[in-house]
Amino acid sequence: MNWHIINAFSAGIFSLLLGLLVYLKNKRDLTLSFFLMNISISIWNFADILIILSPNNTFALFADRIANIGAFFIIPFFIKTNLIVTESYSYNFYKKLFRFTLLFSVFLSIVNFTKYFLKSVTINPFHEEIGPLYYLFIAYFVIFSFFILYNLLKYYLKIKSPIKKLQLKYIFSGFYFGIIGVFIYFATLINRNIPPLHYIFEIIYLSIFAYAIVKHRLMDIKIIYTRAGIFLIVYSTILGLPFLVGYVTENWIYPTLLMAVLATIGPVIYSKIKQGAEAILLQEEKRAHEMLFKAAEGTTEVRDLKKFLSFTVHIVNRYMNLTNNSVYLFDNETNQYVQKDIRFKSKDENYKPPVFDIDDELIKCLKKVKVPIVYEELILHPLFDKDGIDSASLTSQIKELSAAVIVPGFNKDILMGFLVLGNKKSGNPYTQDDLTFLMVLVRQTTLAIENAIFYEETGKSLAEQFQEHRLRSLGKMGSGMAHQINNRFNLVATTAELAHLEYIPQLKNELIKRNLLEDKLIKTIVEKLHDYLYSIKIEAHKGGDIARALTSFSRKTEGYNSAIIFDDIIKGCLNLLSCKFDLNELGLCYELSKQDYKIEGNLAQLQDVIFNLLDNAHDAHTKIKQEQELGKIKLAADYKPKTTIKTKVINGFFKIEIEDNGIGMMPAQIDQLFIPFFTTKATVMKGTGLGLYIIKKIIESHRNGKIEAKSEYGQGTTFSIQLPVYQDNNKKMEELVTKQSR
Repeated sequence: MNWHIINAFSAGIFSLLLGLLVYLKNKRDLTLSFFLMNISISIWNFADILIILSPNNTFALFADRIANIGAFFIIPFFIKTNLIVTESYSYNFYKKLFRFTLLFSVFLSIVNFTKYFLKSVTINPFHEEIGPLYYLFIAYFVIFSFFILYNLLKYYLKIKSPIKKLQLKYIFSGFYFGIIGVFIYFATLINRNIPPLHYIFEIIYLSIFAYAIVKHRLMDIKIIYTRAGIFLIVYSTILGLPFLVGYVTENWIYPTLLMAVLATIGPVIYSKIKQGAEAILLQEEKRAHEMLFKAAEGTTEVRDLKKFLSFTVHIVNRYMNLTNNSVYLFDNETNQYVQKDIRFKSKDENYKPPVFDIDDELIKCLKKVKVPIVYEELILHPLFDKDGIDSASLTSQIKELSAAVIVPGFNKDILMGFLVLGNKKSGNPYTQDDLTFLMVLVRQTTLAIENAIFYEETGKSLAEQFQEHRLRSLGKMGSGMAHQINNRFNLVATTAELAHLEYIPQLKNELIKRNLLEDKLIKTIVEKLHDYLYSIKIEAHKGGDIARALTSFSRKTEGYNSAIIFDDIIKGCLNLLSCKFDLNELGLCYELSKQDYKIEGNLAQLQDVIFNLLDNAHDAHTKIKQEQELGKIKLAADYKPKTTIKTKVINGFFKIEIEDNGIGMMPAQIDQLFIPFFTTKATVMKGTGLGLYIIKKIIESHRNGKIEAKSEYGQGTTFSIQLPVYQDNNKKMEELVTKQSR
């Protein structure tokens, strides 16, 4: 059994397959160069097998020359790979350098078949007689190997990207093992009795280098050195010890048995030592994860949302030692993801944290991938337009956040928010363990946020109940208060009318007698007094009308069985709404049923419902104009606010529709419209109404009452209400149902 053949074949196949897989995984100039370099290495290995199996010296010489050709072309393709990685290949000098090495390798391939490069090869015992040009090849290999090392170090000192730095550490460490392997290979060509340990170094070198190209979410370099060192020690023992025993005893039976035993227990030994070494090297990182996990366990005890978000950002920053981090949550009022807390804000006083709409590239990307976005990986592997995401806009938005990693938080399939993390102060990149842990942490944080929101909204509910109680108390006093106010308005109106009709004429007559009315100043004062008294009388009458409307609106009604005329509902609402804004701003239109049916229900509550829906319509008209001014929406040149009130009777039910052409709502808002505590309004002052949840409860309190909403953003909203018809109309209803069923 010839271990040279086994190891050479293993290394050659591994080189070829690894290069091919890397290239197929990501077809580009870098991976193609790596693939061609691996082909050259494989030729070198396979030709080495031919040398060992050569039947005569002539064939061995030919095979050795083929092996040399593979060795010649390793350098140019390795140089090109190095230049692409270090972003140097775009310079003309380095392009010319690559072409020179390529041409020089062709030159060596030609002179390789002369006695000036390789004179002869004998196979038994193996001996290689080299010519003077062979030393030129060795010098060529050594010089450009050190050039590659120098170029890597220069680029490493220049860049600031932690991930890129770590990638270069991998490449450098792979190159280090590769150089050792080449030197051992040169030694085995001179003396075939030297164990072929260069194959082990070659495999380590190729593995590290390929991993650095394909994988950009890398772990700390200490682990690679440790794993490589352990691998080298364990498997050098497995392969080397039997060789040593066989070489000393010249009996290969026992070495073969020894190798079988060592090969069986080798993986177990390697795994145990590796785990112990990683536990020591990653001790600090694991400690940080454990502390963060314990902190996450306590998050469910925090009920104040603002404090909880501040706590989350603080604890992550503290244990991960970041340059900056922040948290974003979805805001129902603005339909945007807004920053809720931050650590290490910008020193620029004019800095405003960016906000993100649901159609922004960052939000679309988070919803699509549902895993952490690593900025450095995004730069190295940009998304394509076929993914439906504009890569340039995405990277710009992430850069604006000064983010190294963005971790999304989902509740089922709904993106509730995301955690923004800057670079680590240590300069180390985020490991795969970091990202996995952060995903778990954010999932738990998302649940805690829901918990905090629940307690916050519960508190709001109690406040709203208290406010409702105050309004009810005020409503009970409303009739008496309105009566007293009406009396005062009547007194003011009567006094103003008396002064206007009696005192002003008397004043004019007296001034005429004294010839004072001809004075322009006196005449002007008298005319203004006349106009002011008339205005006071008119406004006092209007005030009385409002007081009477309040009396009517606050009048107590019992139960849900009263016979109500729809016109009474509308008049009561419009009288009160006229005190709040100009009714012309609603653009009211009516399409009322011609059939004279009454509604069975509670007048006061139905007035509350219609009042709030019309008030919402007015707000929607105001909002769409504001959006137009901000350039967020375009309106027709002839746009006018319009609110249509429709009524009809169908199958024993009184149907009411209130349709406006205001701002409308997003689909997500419609789904949550009748949920407790949900509001589409943006200020506390707007939040004192009943709310659509209460409106729905009022309608459903009526027999078979229903309310539905349809809306389209930028087009408007339609509320449809179903209420029972008053039962005294049974006969008419039977006739109507009979007609409609035909």
